[in-house]
Amino acid sequence: MTAVPKQRVMAIKSYHSQAQMLVKNYLLADPFIPYTSILGGILACKVAYDLTQLISNFYIKTYPSLTKIQRVEWNNRGISTIHAIFVSALSLYFVFWSDLFSDQQLAGLVVFRSSPLSTFGLGVSVGYFLLDLGMILWLYPSLGGMEYVIHHSVSGIAVAYAMFTGEAQLYTYMVLISEVTTPEINMRWYLDTAGMKRSSAYLINGVVIFFAWLIARVLLFGYMFYHVYLHYDQVIQMHTIGYVLVFGVPSVLATMNLMWFGKIVKAGNRNPNSVVLGLKRSSTSFPIPKASKHSRKRLSEVSDMVEQLRAVRDGYLITLNIGTPAQVIQVYMDTGSDLTWVPCGNISFDCLDCDDYRNNKLMGTFSPSHSSSAVRDSCGSSFCIDIHSSDNSFDPCIEAGCSLSTLLKATCSRPCPSFAYTYGEGGLVTGALTRDNLRVHGSSPEITRDIPRFSFGCVGSTYREPIGIAGFGKGVLSVPSQLGFLQKGFSHCFLAFKYANNPNISSPLFMGDVAISSNDNLQFTPMLKSPMFPNYYYIGLEAITVGNISSAEVPLNLREFDSQGNGGMLIDSGTTYTHLPEPFYSQLLSMLQSVVTYPRATDVETRTGFDLCYRVPCPNNRFTNDPFPAITFHFLNNVSLVLPQANYFYAMSAPSNSTGVKCLLFQSMDDGNYGPAGVFGNFQQQNVKVVYDLEKERIGFQPMDCAAGAASQGLHKN
Repeated sequence: MTAVPKQRVMAIKSYHSQAQMLVKNYLLADPFIPYTSILGGILACKVAYDLTQLISNFYIKTYPSLTKIQRVEWNNRGISTIHAIFVSALSLYFVFWSDLFSDQQLAGLVVFRSSPLSTFGLGVSVGYFLLDLGMILWLYPSLGGMEYVIHHSVSGIAVAYAMFTGEAQLYTYMVLISEVTTPEINMRWYLDTAGMKRSSAYLINGVVIFFAWLIARVLLFGYMFYHVYLHYDQVIQMHTIGYVLVFGVPSVLATMNLMWFGKIVKAGNRNPNSVVLGLKRSSTSFPIPKASKHSRKRLSEVSDMVEQLRAVRDGYLITLNIGTPAQVIQVYMDTGSDLTWVPCGNISFDCLDCDDYRNNKLMGTFSPSHSSSAVRDSCGSSFCIDIHSSDNSFDPCIEAGCSLSTLLKATCSRPCPSFAYTYGEGGLVTGALTRDNLRVHGSSPEITRDIPRFSFGCVGSTYREPIGIAGFGKGVLSVPSQLGFLQKGFSHCFLAFKYANNPNISSPLFMGDVAISSNDNLQFTPMLKSPMFPNYYYIGLEAITVGNISSAEVPLNLREFDSQGNGGMLIDSGTTYTHLPEPFYSQLLSMLQSVVTYPRATDVETRTGFDLCYRVPCPNNRFTNDPFPAITFHFLNNVSLVLPQANYFYAMSAPSNSTGVKCLLFQSMDDGNYGPAGVFGNFQQQNVKVVYDLEKERIGFQPMDCAAGAASQGLHKN
């Protein structure tokens, strides 16, 4: 080993000694500690901001797709999280473990005790409050409204007073213990923004917030006031400013904490609103603030609207023309949800677990940057409140910086926070609520109208949802609601499945007066009102007939709701097959087996998952009208709907060796005890005109050849 020259060793020791003297006599000297700690706090915040940005770019998949202001807020919350961990740990040390503020110490009154370390810790917090307040003011109101400015100003003044004067540092640290809840609150925002609102981590974090808030922001404040009571003879010896701060600031914060804790408890008592089995999330009966002048606009000047529906393998597509200039996107028409959303970004749109759709080019994507009229929706919009109304913790707009008064007045201009919207069987979409022009067609193709500020989801990532959706429920976000047709109605006639993916034929979707007029040949059944999911369409099933054989007794829950709101039969264009509850479904299968004499195709049943498949003769390898028994659905008000045969027994493949296989396309309801008891799916609605008469709260049915009807209206392409 080479020896280090003695002269170099002496030089190193000299520099080390000088550095120690610099730190001791200047940086950490009592007169300089407040200023160096504030500067150190500001520099530490800058480092935390840059580290959050660097780490998130490498390890957080959704970070690059966030908007600029979302990335700033993401990094800003990294600062507050690191500060919270530092100051809460220091506060717990001084309040519960250090001897500095112990009553066993006789060195002076407890309200006047301080140390270089306690002063340094408060200085770091002052630096944080200064930097964070500066960012809030610089980007106001993107990072927070006036309440954030007031909170940071008052907190900063109180902490700075304790730091410079040495008074009431114990009580300052007691209040700062409440910062222990900040990392959990920030984690909630991170999970929400990253599209993980429905994850177990989100739920666990919510539980942690509840208990952390109860201990740090409720019980510990009671302990602080009790400590002030026991030491009141010392508190009154403080300067008047310190005396006012000791009583005023904690009292205001304790009141706010109790109010927020009440909201946490109240939100925790709300039931989650999700429906199983391909059904959609329901909006709760959340009180909607008075709408702003923009959100009150409706399509009152348009009496009718006609759009084309095209059949695909598992639903029906409607074409949306959104933006300026208009961008064309095809989405599913869905009566079982409210939100309309479109995929956003040609490259950035990401659909997880969508392998079956990798080569599907139907959907198209929307680019907000290519539309001059696209804007992010705000927290002042009733649509923003609605899409976040089933959260189980704080309202996201409050967390985003809106005050309660601005929310109630619908005047908060903060961007509406990103949402996560769930569908059945695990489907999930995440995105931002957006406003833009929607172009619709009138009663004739040459008539078009532009609907300004139509609200929809601009979705960047999904799980098992590869194609956008147009929500036709009854909620405020739905197409009928935003276009002003909730007091009228709409109707459709779904093409037969054999026309799936045929670009040359479509059928009309009518909305307005034209949809509910001239319905003399229809049978109407009353529309049931679900107390659990009031935005969706329910009907009551009384019986199912197979040929001339009446079905076994239909359970009451297919036409009634229980005390919790479960039951009823949902009619849903977004669910493919009709679902029936057990044991009623199995009884229906038994009835069919008793009258159908064809041999069973059990191998096809195993491969496809359908419960009843038969091998049928096919002369010349062509399917004929096989003598399957007719299936008739009997709804309330003596409505009988005879299903076309192709609506229940359908060919699985082309015939071979003069034989083909047809399967019953009904399925069992996975969970008939929660939500709807059954679902009337779109496959069973083929070649049936269905009218949603919302004015008279009824649904009508009329079997007809939808393709022939479309041809008579010129909807076939040559």
